[in-house]
Amino acid sequence: MNTSYLKRKADAFEVYIVNSNSLSAEISKNELDFATEGKSEALAITVAKGKRIGFAFSTDTSDFKKVADKALSVAMANSPDKDFKGFAAPKKVTPIKNYSDDLLSYTLQDFTGFHKQFIKGMRAADKSLVLSNAFFTKGTRTTRVINSEGIDLKETLALNTFSYELTIKRKGELVASGGSN
Repeated sequence: MNTSYLKRKADAFEVYIVNSNSLSAEISKNELDFATEGKSEALAITVAKGKRIGFAFSTDTSDFKKVADKALSVAMANSPDKDFKGFAAPKKVTPIKNYSDDLLSYTLQDFTGFHKQFIKGMRAADKSLVLSNAFFTKGTRTTRVINSEGIDLKETLALNTFSYELTIKRKGELVASGGSN
């Protein structure tokens, strides 16, 4: 991201960029029933011009200058904020990686492969096991914060959820039914 435009136009600034991805799938009677994917992006810019603060937000991240100009315009329309001290300064932090890269790259094909192995193992344990439904949901979000004080941080979060509804039938009779996450 090129923040040189903001460096020329504002006294101070802070930029947030968020990218989110989602994937959901359902298996019914051992067949993929549906799958859906989604993506979203957002850009938020806060600027200080003197003690005047302006903010602009857009889901169109392709026009950084337009969002920056809107934030600058809002700042110039606002009264000075006597309490504004500035944006956060960088501090020494130790990065923490609290996820596996596999979670970020987990695909629909990975889910269907995992599902086949899961069912194979369960049926080996009990041949009367019947899968009613299986669900998979994946969400990832990457947030980046850059400011005029030298902060440039990036955080990535990932969440994968698997859910199964299983039944056991013996001699045509339902013996047990349940689900798991």
